[in-house]
Amino acid sequence: MANVKNKLNKINKYFELPEGLATGGICIELMSNKQAILDGKCSVLQYSDTQIKINTGNSTVEFFGKNLCLDTLNKEGAQIGGTIQKIEFL
Repeated sequence: MANVKNKLNKINKYFELPEGLATGGICIELMSNKQAILDGKCSVLQYSDTQIKINTGNSTVEFFGKNLCLDTLNKEGAQIGGTIQKIEFL
């Protein structure tokens, strides 16, 4: 198992990917407080217009705000729109 992690970490460095992306982590990009783009495998655990909870495999990320919506959800990641007021990592 350690050998596989070493190879994945080498892939991260070679392609200059964010740390942990090849090993199941995600990368979150914020566009002001209006949009969050999650790159990596994720699934929705909870969804409302004030709270969206995402399972990233290794952890959980919660978005709180107003008029939140899940603009995109596919095997590459997710895109959240609305007014993001707070993000919690669990």
